[in-house]
Amino acid sequence: MNLIDCLEDLLALHRKLKLRLKLSDVLREDKRDIAVLVLDWCDQMEEIERVAEGFLAEYLTRFEINSSDFYAGKFCILLSSLTRKDCQVVMFHNI
Repeated sequence: MNLIDCLEDLLALHRKLKLRLKLSDVLREDKRDIAVLVLDWCDQMEEIERVAEGFLAEYLTRFEINSSDFYAGKFCILLSSLTRKDCQVVMFHNI
């Protein structure tokens, strides 16, 4: 991936999705790390859907990253970061 491609991705993230990543973020070698950073900017379900459909679907495909594996891995990271108390709150909230 060249600098122009990185700048185009950065521009799309800034203009289309209002995400403020730095050039150094999108220049990372591991494109999964970049996709995780993009998702980390989201704090509401609507934002996640907008980012997944508006950027990540094409981005993951472009770098031949299996989207199911990517999202499953991100979900596992999120679950492992929750404390027991957080899990109880989520469970009771969804009942």
